[in-house]
Amino acid sequence: MERVSDDIARIEIPLTFFSVPVNVWILGDSVWDYYDIVLHRSVSYPSWPDAFYLAGYPLVAAGLVLFIRHRAPGRDRASLIDAGIITTGLGLLVWTYLAAPYARDVSSTVASRIVSVAYPLVDVLLIAVLVRVVVSPGNRERSQYLLLGFLTATLVSDVIYSFIVLFGTYNSGDLIDSGWLVAYVLVGAAALHPSMARLSVPVAQPAATLRRRRLLLLALASLIAPVVLAIEWARGSPLEVPVFAGCAAVLFLLVVLRMSGLVREVESKLDLLQARDASLASALGELERAEAERRQLLERTIRAAEDERVQVAAELHDGPIQHLAALGYSLESALALMAEESPAGGERRVREVQTALSEEIGGLRRLMVTLRPPALDQAGLHAALRDFAEALAGQERLETSVRVEEVDGLSPEVETALYRVAQEALRNVVRHAKAHLVSVILKSDDRGTEITIEDDGVGFSTGGDGLVRRGHFGIAGMRQRIEMVGGTLEIASAPGRGTTVWARAPRKTPAKSHSGAAVAHRDIAWRGRPDSGRDRLGARR
Repeated sequence: MERVSDDIARIEIPLTFFSVPVNVWILGDSVWDYYDIVLHRSVSYPSWPDAFYLAGYPLVAAGLVLFIRHRAPGRDRASLIDAGIITTGLGLLVWTYLAAPYARDVSSTVASRIVSVAYPLVDVLLIAVLVRVVVSPGNRERSQYLLLGFLTATLVSDVIYSFIVLFGTYNSGDLIDSGWLVAYVLVGAAALHPSMARLSVPVAQPAATLRRRRLLLLALASLIAPVVLAIEWARGSPLEVPVFAGCAAVLFLLVVLRMSGLVREVESKLDLLQARDASLASALGELERAEAERRQLLERTIRAAEDERVQVAAELHDGPIQHLAALGYSLESALALMAEESPAGGERRVREVQTALSEEIGGLRRLMVTLRPPALDQAGLHAALRDFAEALAGQERLETSVRVEEVDGLSPEVETALYRVAQEALRNVVRHAKAHLVSVILKSDDRGTEITIEDDGVGFSTGGDGLVRRGHFGIAGMRQRIEMVGGTLEIASAPGRGTTVWARAPRKTPAKSHSGAAVAHRDIAWRGRPDSGRDRLGARR
């Protein structure tokens, strides 16, 4: 309701300034008609109807200004200056050819001359408002065209009336009266048109641009003063130097103000372009650095893959292959013993081969776990993380806490990426952190799955140049791997304060619900001194 009342008030206030002057003009016409038709007397000049007519012009101008202020609440300085330039030029025309002859007419009384000059001057006021409406921003409404027609009809009728009075005689009922009647009809149609409600609605302020048509209009308006001066000089008419000088000074100042605004606009656009260029240059530099890091990381990945293949081949050659070859010789020896009718020696040799074969199978399984843990495919991410943490804690004698939440609905790509990131982070703890305590947390919600690896090691500085340039290929590989599945990687570390790694990845499919129970959490017991280790890790958080 408040909004509706505000809209009504926004429309009613300007409309009041139209209804009042129109009623005032009608009152003046009524007085004129009363003297002319009822009393059959000519109206003296100046008279009461003139007072009513002149009083209506400022109210019409005020109503239009209010509409403009409601429609464009911001300061449109450029349009205001343009309206001033055009009005100054047209005002000089009105003064020279309509007002000045009345002012120089010494045969008339002072009151007559004042009123006669006042009519062209209030027309200049309407011209200023008309120009301001024309150059105002926003789409043109039908009611706005009707108001412009009202102003144009009023101005044309006034100008023709002034020429008739100057060079002839005006009689009530002349054709010129139809011009004022048309103006009344147009303003009434504008007030009743539905688009009148939209005329006072604020519109977006467009960028201040000097279009070709407006520039041509401003140029013609600026040339009015010298053209009128040349015409009057050629006619031998008395030149009103103060009027022409004042008009030229006003035009000059307005043009200077307009040009200064254009200069500021160009400077602001140049500053904006420079800022954009700097931003683009910075972004380009970042892209180039990222591309260089990507190339280095790709080369490192390729080398690492080849090194890993060579290492696996070497381990197979020096380990299982040699051992299996030796087992083959042992089996041949057992067969020879059995052929020599020494079953006990052959049986002993076969049992030795069985024991060695079991050890080789265990070694191959460990190698297979390193390449691809079966638990990741068979039991899921939480089981694979638990197994890897157990093995790491047993080998490196780390105090390790693992709190893993059983997660369903992850794609194999996401599971593999999260596992590899956690694997690399835990290996970095072993290689570089010199930590006593490490914590692994796996949790999931509707937004995705998150792994947190935190240690109490020596830490490192995360600032400065890129990770790849500083040799942290493992961290860069972790980031690239998790970003390939749409996830993010964050690392918080500082010298002497340990390191925390967060890896988050989105879900590919909705999580399956577990009936009647919360999602299970699995904890691995603290190795060594669990209480003191947990206290140290908790104090650092």
